[in-house]
Amino acid sequence: MSPRLKISKYVIERLSLIDTEESTGCLYGLMYDGILLVVGLSLELFEKEKNTYNQLLLNLPAEIELCGVIKFSDCLTIENKAKEILQDVDITDNPLVIIISKEKNIKAHFLVHDKFEETSYEVMENDELWKQFLHVRLNTILPLTCEATIAGVKNTLQNKRKKVNFI
Repeated sequence: MSPRLKISKYVIERLSLIDTEESTGCLYGLMYDGILLVVGLSLELFEKEKNTYNQLLLNLPAEIELCGVIKFSDCLTIENKAKEILQDVDITDNPLVIIISKEKNIKAHFLVHDKFEETSYEVMENDELWKQFLHVRLNTILPLTCEATIAGVKNTLQNKRKKVNFI
C-alpha cells in the first residue's frame, strides 16, 4: 500500500518558481505515521558529477532521505538516470515521481510494482511543519575509524548517518 503524501508549501513554492532546462530533479523527505512528507528538492546536473544527490544526502538532517524524482515534462516516461535515482530510494517501497508540466501543473505518482499510480497530495503549511517537528542542531565531535580514503570516509559517514536516530 502506498503511503499518504504531503508536500511542504516551501517545496510547492520552489517548484512554481523553477525555470530550468534540466529534465530531472530529486525529492527529499521523511516518513512518519504512514505519511511521506516531501521537504526538499534538488536539480540533478548529470553532466558535471555522477550521483550528486548522494553527496547532498551527507549534508541533510537525520531522517531526511531521497524519496523520489521530479520530472519537468508533460509525459510520464522515465529515462535511465531517473531510474537509477529511483533505485536508490530506501525510505519507501513505492518511490514518488512528480511531473511538472510547462504550465506548472503538478501531478504526483507512486511507482508501485513498476507501474505509475497517480495520487493526491496535501500541502503542509509552513506553520504546521514547524509545529509538528522538532528541529535540533547539534555540534559534536564524531570519531571515525575507517580507511584513509575518500571512499572509506564517505562510506563510514553514510553508515553513521543511518544510525543517528532520536526517539
